[in-house]
Amino acid sequence: MGLGGATVVVFGLAAIAGIAAPILLALVLTICAHPVRRGMERHGVPRGLATGSVVITVFVVLAAFVFVLGLALGQFAALLPQFASRSATSARTRPPGSRASVSVPRRCRRWRRASTRVTYSRSRPNFSAASRTSPWPS
Repeated sequence: MGLGGATVVVFGLAAIAGIAAPILLALVLTICAHPVRRGMERHGVPRGLATGSVVITVFVVLAAFVFVLGLALGQFAALLPQFASRSATSARTRPPGSRASVSVPRRCRRWRRASTRVTYSRSRPNFSAASRTSPWPS
């Protein structure tokens, strides 16, 4: 029953995602704007004027958000040719069929080699400070 119920919930949320997202955004904006409207009413502003000013303020904030998002997308679009030329250059310099790799600093390579050394001994292990060696160069 638990797994079946979870499956129904997940598929149900996926089916109403187009409706749920705007409703949740409206709910969040209402929760954020309600205290402002209440404060304006307490200071003597008529209810209709307080509600209208809060609605206008929310629309201005949303418009500012969309404007900033548009600026960010414009800057990203301006940077895309640089990334395209870099990826084309790196694709030409690699031999065909090779994978892209990340270079590992020498310190990390030494540590990886030192950490993979495994010695087996039948005697009791020695955990004294003198027996420990650091993989990092001094």
